[in-house]
Amino acid sequence: PNVSVHLRHAGLEAQAFDLPPNTPADETPSVAGLAPKEQVPISSLNLHNPAQAFGYFPIENVNATNFAVRFTGQILAQVSGNYVFFAVATDGAQLTIDGKQVADVHEAKPGLEAPIPVQLTAGWHDLELLVYSSSGTAELVLSFRPPGGSKQIISPSLLRADSTVLTGITGPYPF
Repeated sequence: PNVSVHLRHAGLEAQAFDLPPNTPADETPSVAGLAPKEQVPISSLNLHNPAQAFGYFPIENVNATNFAVRFTGQILAQVSGNYVFFAVATDGAQLTIDGKQVADVHEAKPGLEAPIPVQLTAGWHDLELLVYSSSGTAELVLSFRPPGGSKQIISPSLLRADSTVLTGITGPYPF
């Protein structure tokens, strides 16, 4: 039989974009129509890099001072209730869950977190986080506090992303 195999991985998919030089630094940029310079899977969003001790954003082939990165995938809400997300992104971030924009934070400062309350039902939810920088700094953390729990970096086991579809596979497979 001829089959297609859809590979899914823990974590999120990251697409990095160079932004045009005239992109305003004080508003969320649009990446519509831009081709990603790089696309990589990532396990979680926990990048502490004060004063660029480790260089600029660690995704290759991206303009070091004027870029956006779109992280996409799904997040598992293990129980229904009020989740509080916390985003740290140097210049700004936009968080969308299940197609609804829940936060648009501009001019964040390194180490300053923006709390974002979101009501979720138990199960998987689409997640998109767009972060951008015109300064080239690389501070990015996404954490949450689940209902009745404590604040934590979101574990890769609670994130999943589609990455590759293999088509045209033929042969006798015991599916």
